[in-house]
Amino acid sequence: DSVIVNNMSSTFGPTTGASIVVLGKNMGQFDSTPAVSVGTSTCVNTSWVSDSAVNCLVSAGTGSALNTTVTVDARTSILSGAFSFEVPIVTGVLESSIPTTGSYAVILGKNFGMSNGSIEVFVGDTVAASSVWSSDSTISAYVADGTGQNL
Repeated sequence: DSVIVNNMSSTFGPTTGASIVVLGKNMGQFDSTPAVSVGTSTCVNTSWVSDSAVNCLVSAGTGSALNTTVTVDARTSILSGAFSFEVPIVTGVLESSIPTTGSYAVILGKNFGMSNGSIEVFVGDTVAASSVWSSDSTISAYVADGTGQNL
């Protein structure tokens, strides 16, 4: 019978990774080393639980409405748009007063991701001239000269 994935224990997780249980049926009567991926990333660790459940440690990442794919003995099922990483949250800015000649601001928060991926920082409606990922909780962004006030 075909593998069927129809639900997950959690559909959201932090950008640092998450532990989820993928639910469905025909996942095997014994541990046949299931493979699970979320988006384009293979789970760091998977373990067979039962014919209807597989544990997955989702890799760190970013993105929303990612497909979850389970493969057991060359049989594959995809649950479309099933998982999203939590959105970035800004909690503060270390340089709140930028000189009119422009400067770097350090942005504090969470869920900025676990690598230097595609980062776009806006100051008001203006995109920062450049931005550099430092960690899941810190980004530096160059704010060009003359970019607004009280943003």
